[in-house]
Amino acid sequence: MIGVGWAIGAQGTLHYQVGEWRPALERLERAVEIIREHGIGMTWERDTSQLFALYALFWLGDLEALARRTLALLRDAEERGDRYLATALRIGMTNLAWLIGDQATLAEQHINDAMGQWSRLGFHLQHHLDLYARTLFDLYTGQAPRAYARVLEAWPALEGSLLLRVHVTRCEALDSRARAALAAAFATKDPLRAKARADARRLAGRLCAEKAPFATALGSLVQSGVHLLDEEPTQASACAARAEAAASAAAMALHVQLARRLRGIASGQQALVDESDAWMRQRGVVRPDRLAAVFAPGSVR
Repeated sequence: MIGVGWAIGAQGTLHYQVGEWRPALERLERAVEIIREHGIGMTWERDTSQLFALYALFWLGDLEALARRTLALLRDAEERGDRYLATALRIGMTNLAWLIGDQATLAEQHINDAMGQWSRLGFHLQHHLDLYARTLFDLYTGQAPRAYARVLEAWPALEGSLLLRVHVTRCEALDSRARAALAAAFATKDPLRAKARADARRLAGRLCAEKAPFATALGSLVQSGVHLLDEEPTQASACAARAEAAASAAAMALHVQLARRLRGIASGQQALVDESDAWMRQRGVVRPDRLAAVFAPGSVR
């Protein structure tokens, strides 16, 4: 059974790597069950399966489950002295567990606590997750220029780490940088505005060129925001509609709602914005406008 559990977990991870979130979650959750029952000494394997399951929950848009499970796993990891898992849960997209509840100060504290105990030598996966989480925090709290500057500073080390050779990691990083660039363009004036806008547009094109529904959804959301920045509502609405279709194909419920919100902003349909915000509130999001500022810059006015 131990071998079966790890094999199922590996299958789930492979599904995750290509953006197949639902089968990834199903296999990863099954792997955790088997390892918990039969896998004595397989702490790393169980931790890794649990983390990827949480990431899949984010992409599927199950924010309430993401927050609930993250907090429960963190308590358990701290009680067991599991530094690897406790660190990982505080950074990356699982840091949303606190932003969802509008606990930005606590979210930043968890990032600092996690990375304060981690090596600064080299550039590890944890450093990528740290960068991702700090970008979330800065965009949530309206500090887009700082987020963009940090991403630009860290990018050479990220590229040198070879982490970007992994498809899903590359898309996550490109999306994070693109959103930071777009938000910075909205927040600043020339010359940074023009540079950030150009970077956001270029990165959005790279995401769409990945030819995966989830990447197309991410790239199209940024493209919609660029058109809003350029005061081109018709083109922005068309890109938002493309993002919505791609997100729906990838079973990304949150991003479907973010695309609708963008389309509502672009077309002047306040009902779409209100419906998107209501959907997020039903899933525990205290400030839908701030979460939208993180994942769909340009959708907040």
